[in-house]
Amino acid sequence: MLKPLELDDFHAALTDASPGHPPGWDQGFAEGHAMGLAEAEAASDVLQAQTVQALADIGFAVNEATALLMARLAPFLAALAGRILPELRRELAGEHIRATLLQFAAAELDQSLTVSVHPSAEAGLARCMPQGAPLRLTIRPDAGLLPGQILIGDPGTENERLYDSEALWTELARILAAFDTNAKETKSHG
Repeated sequence: MLKPLELDDFHAALTDASPGHPPGWDQGFAEGHAMGLAEAEAASDVLQAQTVQALADIGFAVNEATALLMARLAPFLAALAGRILPELRRELAGEHIRATLLQFAAAELDQSLTVSVHPSAEAGLARCMPQGAPLRLTIRPDAGLLPGQILIGDPGTENERLYDSEALWTELARILAAFDTNAKETKSHG
């Protein structure tokens, strides 16, 4: 035989005052809860301030390290831009021009290759070309070109290529000079 399950009415328990609490318990609980929230908020504020300070210290340390590194790199960058780059340019320019011309000549073996240079560079270009190479190369002086420019191919054709070593080295020197090794950090610390 089935017996019905009897449940207590909890609705009445929710509306009645808690019979098991001593007098003043609710007020004490509310005051304690408010005090705990205030302490937690104060601790949170302290942790937040410490975190902000730690991040500021990290930022300052990074900026300080960057300034120190750039100050130590300054003599190297100055030597690179002032002495090493021009020497490297003199050493590599002829080899690079020769490799570029050989590449173009290999692509156009059935045709003569015209190379236009500033009149002051004509003899130097002739010296840097490989002797005995099967090139049909015509070196033509062109006063319209700057001393560091070489025009490979016939002017006005689709095969025309301009090699501008002056612009390349000037841009490289400009990039190196752009490193500000004397930068000062202007943010306040602390």
